[in-house]
Amino acid sequence: MEDNPHQYDIPIWFNGTQNWMTGLTKRTTCDDLIYALLYSNALHETDATESYAIFEKWREVERPLSSRTKVLKVWSAWGEEQPNVQLSMRSLEDYFLPGESSLYLRSRRRGKKPSRHKVRHTTQCRCHNKRGCVECSRLKSLEQLVKLVVNQERKIQEISDRIYDTDVLIGRHESRIHHHRVQQNGQDYVQDSYLNSRSSESSSSLDRLSFTSLDLKDIGEVFPESTYQELEEISRLCNDLTHVERRLEEERAKIEKLEPEVDELSQKMGLAAEKEGETNLELEDTRTEMIRAVTLHVTNEYNERELDRKMDVCLHQLAKKMELYRELNNDQ
Repeated sequence: MEDNPHQYDIPIWFNGTQNWMTGLTKRTTCDDLIYALLYSNALHETDATESYAIFEKWREVERPLSSRTKVLKVWSAWGEEQPNVQLSMRSLEDYFLPGESSLYLRSRRRGKKPSRHKVRHTTQCRCHNKRGCVECSRLKSLEQLVKLVVNQERKIQEISDRIYDTDVLIGRHESRIHHHRVQQNGQDYVQDSYLNSRSSESSSSLDRLSFTSLDLKDIGEVFPESTYQELEEISRLCNDLTHVERRLEEERAKIEKLEPEVDELSQKMGLAAEKEGETNLELEDTRTEMIRAVTLHVTNEYNERELDRKMDVCLHQLAKKMELYRELNNDQ
């Protein structure tokens, strides 16, 4: 930059830090600012100015400025809106989508004058001329693309491992639920519940009334103020009650004879119900297994399609890089 009494200061953001660029003149371009910032951050020997651009952001709208744009002209044009304007320097790879940065760089080279700032040779570079350094920068781009592919493969492997761990966890959870049902219900759950109910009924039937034949004398002692006719009526009722009790005893005896048959039938019904319950449990487990298998299959298909899409994008990017590399070699 040539000296000029009319010099200005403007803020430029780079790597999250605000840098005040002093001594700017009307001839200062974006390329000059990029080189100055790279030089101040000790990046001028490794990074080319073509890999960066000055971005003009107003509120939520942002655009990159060309390398030959006069910075002060852009800054002064905003006038009172300068507090809402932010100028920043960023790498083109962070702004453009994969494959677009190369097109933007190519369009910048068409109308660009030779840069006044040449990239110096690094101490690690073994090239002896400018052409060698350009090839090194292209190889660096290919190396970055290869690293991107390797990172994608690593992420894919991590996703596959995570899916496998989730599958194992689901299997363990299903086995735990199955064992919990067996431990809670048991193999003879229906039969045990039936036997418990029968034992409670038998214990409640131990205390029963027993009537004996009564004569009039005994009845008279119980009812001293009753007449003879009343005593006969009471005696008749007691005899009827005794007869009813005998019939109840006979019916109880029949019931006791039928109890073994009823128990046998109940056991058979209990075993049938238990087998039906086991069948239903197996059907439920099979249904759960099928749902899990279908879900896993759909997830795997989705992951495969996603991986294929990512690999296609990476291969497309690699093909574009190789084509660009061949074009550069042909131009040189």
